Amino acid sequence: MIHHDRLDYAMFVVRTALARYERLPAEAIRPDHQLHADLGVDAFDLALVAVRIEDELDVDLDLGDVTFEEKTTVRELASLVARACEERTRRDVVPKSA
Repeated sequence: MIHHDRLDYAMFVVRTALARYERLPAEAIRPDHQLHADLGVDAFDLALVAVRIEDELDVDLDLGDVTFEEKTTVRELASLVARACEERTRRDVVPKSA
């Protein structure tokens, strides 16, 4: 289960990255917006946005779960980002065996 604060932060980061890329105010991007249908984001656009998010948060995003046929929303992308942040935290906390 994703921590609520982490999901809120991921939503902020995703909306900000999409807003910069689409040249929209972040407030105009709603969690229920579909990436392709509502925002016009295609696979190339998403890859560029994902790189920006990965660099900012030092995470690796698996975009294999993001499909335009299934009408992925901003909320779903934020959940993906939040999961990546949790995985990074777990990886950083687990002691390395000698």
